[in-house]
Amino acid sequence: PPEPYRGRACWVGGGEARDVGLCVGGGGVAWRSRPHSLKRPGRFTAAAAAAAAVSPPPPPHKDTAAASPSHPNPVVDMAGVGPGAPAADPEGIDGVRMTWNNWPRAKVEASKCVIPIAASISPIRAHPDLPVLPYTPLRCKPPCCAVLNPFCRVDFAAKIWICPFCFSRNHFPHHYSGISETNVPGELFPQYTTIEYALPAAAHDPAAAASSVFLFVLDICLIEEELEFVKSAMRRAIGLLPDNALVGLISYGTQVYVHELGFPDLSKMYIFRGTKDISKEQILDQLGLAPGQRAAAVVGGAPGYKGMPVNGVNSATATSVNRFLLPESDCEYTLNALLDELQRDQWPVEAGNRALRCTGVALSVAASLLGACLPGTGVRIIALVGGPCTVGPGMVGLQSSS
Repeated sequence: PPEPYRGRACWVGGGEARDVGLCVGGGGVAWRSRPHSLKRPGRFTAAAAAAAAVSPPPPPHKDTAAASPSHPNPVVDMAGVGPGAPAADPEGIDGVRMTWNNWPRAKVEASKCVIPIAASISPIRAHPDLPVLPYTPLRCKPPCCAVLNPFCRVDFAAKIWICPFCFSRNHFPHHYSGISETNVPGELFPQYTTIEYALPAAAHDPAAAASSVFLFVLDICLIEEELEFVKSAMRRAIGLLPDNALVGLISYGTQVYVHELGFPDLSKMYIFRGTKDISKEQILDQLGLAPGQRAAAVVGGAPGYKGMPVNGVNSATATSVNRFLLPESDCEYTLNALLDELQRDQWPVEAGNRALRCTGVALSVAASLLGACLPGTGVRIIALVGGPCTVGPGMVGLQSSS
């Protein structure tokens, strides 16, 4: 790869520090480690990669990157969990953990992994050392829309930056005219691998913002006692929500059940098969949220205010939203009645096997539903999961419990 996409990193938190090669490109990130094992599950941080990229490599005979007169610039543990430092925050400022202990060397080894090779990221976690930039982020051209970051290639003379994901060339706006090799904005600092943007007041209009949205995704493969505890906790949580908060409910076991709270006459739900990977278009078509179906729907505003937002939601999507998401003050009784009727998944389970949980399909349906009802709005999916996904997309656990 080109030189700007090369760097060095170190494993942190596994009892040892090891050299790892890093390559960032349009297809993602790839690692190549030396042929040795770790004592305990380790973690890779992009911050460590950024620090290591500007530091000389540690001596090959050392297992840790400790400072010494012959090695004045060691590989730094940016997460603060190196030798002699307290391990109070294992994820560090980036909030990243990997799911593997050793990287598989062949496709056969990778196919034997029960847990997918992936990274667990907490993008909105709070951290005391998180830098805050008081302006809007600079994005790449649509449809990429990636944010300017330290891994972008910058041409200071032409005032152009190249996106590392789509390789598009983007011009810096006028207020970045003073950028140079010695004067760079905070988002290009190598150590700022995770930052937070505090948008100016003019960029955020509270009057146009939608209400808080909470979509509960409930696993009903629990035993009766646990299910009753979960339903009791959900009733208390719903009672504590603001009156104007939009609330929805999806339950799942072997199948996924989307409950239509806006149908007052009886309990109505849409069922999706849990063993099949369903596309977003199929989900929206079955829920009646496809673009053609939504355009034909009769849409109105609040009583006496036709065309005005309903519960902070634009009237163009009010009908779709009010079918599956209702304000807490309007649906508290309906939700409590649904929870009272909700029973354990009736699908038979053979002795010695785990219950069939289609968690992957349930989350996919939840994301598609919210994307169609509230596009471009921040929402929260509260998944109440009682075990591993054992069927359908995202399956990580075997059906046999032995």
